[in-house]
Amino acid sequence: MVQMVASGRGVAALPRWLVDEYATRMNVVPVRLGPRGIAKQIFLGTREADTTIDYVRAFIELARQPAHAVVSASVIAYPQGAQQA
Repeated sequence: MVQMVASGRGVAALPRWLVDEYATRMNVVPVRLGPRGIAKQIFLGTREADTTIDYVRAFIELARQPAHAVVSASVIAYPQGAQQA
C-alpha cells in the first residue's frame, strides 16, 4: 500500500509509526485524520494452550495497554508534493 501511495496511485490510512518508517525511504508524508486521529478496536484470539507461552503473553499484555501508550494517532500517507484535502 505504501508503494502505491509513493507512486501517486492513491492514499492509505496507516499508523503514524509505519508512515514515519517508510517516509525516510519512500516519497510519502503523514497527514493526521482530524484533530485527534481515528479511534479503533483490535480483537485478539489465541488457543488456550498458547496463553502460557512467554511471547504470546507479552503480546497480549502489550495489546491491553491504552492506545495512547502504544502508538500515536492514525494518519493518511500522501505522495510528497501532492495536494491534500
